Amino acid sequence: MAEDDMRRYAASMLQGLRDVHEEGCVHCDLKPQNVLIAGPGWTKIADFGLAKRAGAQGSRSGHAGFLRGTLLYMAPEFVEKSEYEPLSDAWSLGCIVSEMATGMPTWRYGGRATTSTTAPLLLHIDSDE
Repeated sequence: MAEDDMRRYAASMLQGLRDVHEEGCVHCDLKPQNVLIAGPGWTKIADFGLAKRAGAQGSRSGHAGFLRGTLLYMAPEFVEKSEYEPLSDAWSLGCIVSEMATGMPTWRYGGRATTSTTAPLLLHIDSDE
């Protein structure tokens, strides 16, 4: 993606997140699939199905023990403590911007998330390195 386009889309996503956070909420599943292109340089954040009040504690897993949220965009504090904070969305946005710049996800786990691939990736995201 061209740098100027990336800058405009990132600014639009930041504005959307600011609006969400000013309402006291955290999206909790910000990823490229949940960002709609609404026009040149203009986005809309979609799919608030996992949104929570800021500061809410919650289980990492949703129904039937599946991971709550999207692994490749989860912030370390969520992986470690299951905390939903606005900074968690900022981490996810950073992953999206990185993906816009490189055309590749920030984190790679070799395909579909399974028990054998999820644990090492979560440990890596949560590490201090």
